[in-house]
This record gives sequence, structure tokens and C-alpha cells, in this order.
Amino acid sequence: MGQHFGEVSMIFQCKKSATVLADNYITCASLNRLKYNELLTIYPKLNDLFKNEIIQYSDPLKCFMEMHLN
Repeated sequence: MGQHFGEVSMIFQCKKSATVLADNYITCASLNRLKYNELLTIYPKLNDLFKNEIIQYSDPLKCFMEMHLN
């Protein structure tokens, strides 16, 4: 409950880094980059909150990129 995806592409302005497949019924909403930027004007710390979550999960693509881009 309350899960999200797509934050990596919003924060780093890149192509999506994940594909999601639901195994049950879900309610889904979307947010385009323009609306996301509008949210940042209201909640300026939103980007930092998402970045902290990105740092905490162990994703194979993220690990690969960190190893080769640092």
C-alpha cells in the first residue's frame, strides 16, 4: 500500500529504469514531469526524500551504474 515507481526518471531526468507488473488488482495514478515540477515548488524537499529512498534499495542496474559511473 502506498508504493510508487518512476521516481528515478523524474529526479534524474532520464529514461525509466523499471517496469512494473502487478499480480493483482491495483489503483494507479500517474504524474508527468510538468506536474512533478509544480509539486517541487510546493514541497521543495520532495526530491531529497525520493533520493534517500533510491539510495536505500539494492537494484542491480543501480549497482552497475554506481560501479561504472563513479
